[in-house]
Amino acid sequence: MVGLGFMVMGMLNVAIGNTDGNLIDFIVFGVLQGFRSKWYLVIPVGIIWFIIYYFIFKFPIIKYDLKTPGREAVSNEGEIKATGAIAVVKLDATNLQVIIGPQVHVVKNKLDKLMK
Repeated sequence: MVGLGFMVMGMLNVAIGNTDGNLIDFIVFGVLQGFRSKWYLVIPVGIIWFIIYYFIFKFPIIKYDLKTPGREAVSNEGEIKATGAIAVVKLDATNLQVIIGPQVHVVKNKLDKLMK
């Protein structure tokens, strides 16, 4: 997909030069070079490319239930209890109450590692 994006920009004769994909490079090597660089084509092509990427990747993620960050199956209770918590109470589908007790500083450090 990235190669096709470069090909499309090449076919449109967009010449933005030394960009690492950040705003400063876009302004210095695109906008400040005037209209001869055709920097203005980056915006509509970027919008179209975003839509293409969105639907191409959404389809297999939904169809095959691919685990992406934030969608992975988590057995939170078991992992949390393994850190030393006394109990885990499910308040609802998205909230837990973790009962720790006097060893809170040790469990807090283990939970921090778990969340990273």
